Amino acid sequence: MRAAIRRSAAAHGFPAADLLSAAGHDARHMAPLCPSAMIFIPCRGGLSHHPDEWAEPAHVAAGAQILLDVSLDAASSDQGDLT
Repeated sequence: MRAAIRRSAAAHGFPAADLLSAAGHDARHMAPLCPSAMIFIPCRGGLSHHPDEWAEPAHVAAGAQILLDVSLDAASSDQGDLT
């Protein structure tokens, strides 16, 4: 999944980096069932899960584009293998 995310980001010229996260998001719970990863976008001041969280619309659009690309890749693959 991370490779598919990196490929999409590179194809669109978006900067990308692998990040380790201890966040208990859905990806942690879905990982035993299916390939899972998270796409993070920058938030102003680094605030996340906070009332003052805010992201540039262009960053939100970039994250959505990557999600779309990875989803379409998974849907078109024979096994859903995105490695």
